[in-house]
Amino acid sequence: MGPGAGPMPHHMGSMTTMLPEWVRLVWALVLVVVALLHIWHARSLLGQPRWWHAAHTAMAVGMVAMYAADPMGQIGLDRVLLAIFGALAVVLAVVTIAVGRREGVVNPLWVITGLDTAAMAYMSAVMLWPGTIVHAGTWIVIGYLCVDALAWIFGVWERIPVLERPPVGLRGHDSLDIRISLAVMAAGMTYMLLAMV
Repeated sequence: MGPGAGPMPHHMGSMTTMLPEWVRLVWALVLVVVALLHIWHARSLLGQPRWWHAAHTAMAVGMVAMYAADPMGQIGLDRVLLAIFGALAVVLAVVTIAVGRREGVVNPLWVITGLDTAAMAYMSAVMLWPGTIVHAGTWIVIGYLCVDALAWIFGVWERIPVLERPPVGLRGHDSLDIRISLAVMAAGMTYMLLAMV
């Protein structure tokens, strides 16, 4: 520490312990694969599924950036990611409502995607203002992401009865690669939040 520097914030100390360079590199590489998978699916699909995969591509790229950046020097990145994912969460809330009105049912896949995007914004907020974020909120987000990851692994989201209605434009994905990729992304967000606690 240089002269006049204060003590390292607690979350930064745990981040350097839980996120050594090699761990960050592994997560970044795995999440690049997740992003490429969603890009491939987005390019091959039309309508709501294309936009759904695009949102997950954005989240995977954001996670790659978070893991690739030095946790001690990513304030600028966190500001950009907070703005992007905060705006994207609002857009997804509007999309969820608009699509729900048009199709006559609120699609849980859009809701889940909006919650995941809000979790991305939350992670950036925790990095920017660690002293003002209540740890209980972080544990709630971690709990949600754990449930989300398990639900993708076991195919729970694709078996929601609402998704079987004919007018629903975004249905569950029975593709194992997508389920694994979404579970991995939720696990990556969970691990990063755990490193911040």
